[in-house]
Amino acid sequence: MGLDYWTSPEVQEAHPSFVVAPLANPEAAPTWVRNWRPSPDPRPEQREPLELAVELIRDNLPRYLPIDADRLYVTGYSMGAFGAWIAISRHPSLFAAAVPISGGGDPTHVAETQAAVWAFHGAADAVVPASRSREMVQALEAAGKPVRYTQLPGDGHFIWRSALQTQGLTDWLFEQHRPSAGDRP
Repeated sequence: MGLDYWTSPEVQEAHPSFVVAPLANPEAAPTWVRNWRPSPDPRPEQREPLELAVELIRDNLPRYLPIDADRLYVTGYSMGAFGAWIAISRHPSLFAAAVPISGGGDPTHVAETQAAVWAFHGAADAVVPASRSREMVQALEAAGKPVRYTQLPGDGHFIWRSALQTQGLTDWLFEQHRPSAGDRP
């Protein structure tokens, strides 16, 4: 979900980019991570889908494609939004921005991120309560981090299309860059 938006001719013409869309295998690994620890389990035989995706984006794709390492973005919807929150928490200086939609995470670790965040949630979400996004946003605000939050009144869980069509979101995302090397932790 959302892949059709980011790869659409309109978005690609305005913002040429590489789009990587990993999916967690529900039979092998039904979630992006096994727990909320800030660092992954280093044992290769138990690698989590999230860490494999990060390794692909950080270490492998730049070998073959002209990837701008200062403009890596992570987005996700529902369980993918949990993955986005975890990615910016575990890898605080890797991503320039994140757009989590209808998800949540562990607010005790997200404040370390250097990523700008624009989070979305439906106010009437019965699958993942909107409070899960608000907790994350509040943790970022308390740490003085750049964060935007859009709560869609009356909408439930399935808001990814509405969120992606929010005026200014696409341009905002592609304007984001990681802090300069001297500013990184």
